[in-house]
Amino acid sequence: MPNAAEPRRDGGGRTMLFAGHARLPQSVAPIQGCHVIYLEVAVEEEGRITQVGVVGAPPLAVDLLRGLLVGRTLSDGVDEVTEAIARNYVGVTQRALAAAVLSAYETYHAYARGREQGGA
Repeated sequence: MPNAAEPRRDGGGRTMLFAGHARLPQSVAPIQGCHVIYLEVAVEEEGRITQVGVVGAPPLAVDLLRGLLVGRTLSDGVDEVTEAIARNYVGVTQRALAAAVLSAYETYHAYARGREQGGA
């Protein structure tokens, strides 16, 4: 059985990965050896997020991001998600978490615009 992140070979829809990142504040010790939070979202063709991978964030922050993102549709925007991060995650990495989400969102939309203009 193919991995969920692999394109489907049966002619059906496919899942694509979109990545975002944000630098951690200088006052924060590197997490998992990273000075950056890396975020990957697996997105079905219709834009629904099915999986979230995060490196460089504390484990509970990763759980929060997964809970906020899985099941959402990227075409709906990320304001609600970034506001939820601001309400539910109080700490020096709060802005970096929100910025990583926004970065992945921008990557998705740049790809979508390219497709609309006849690319990819």
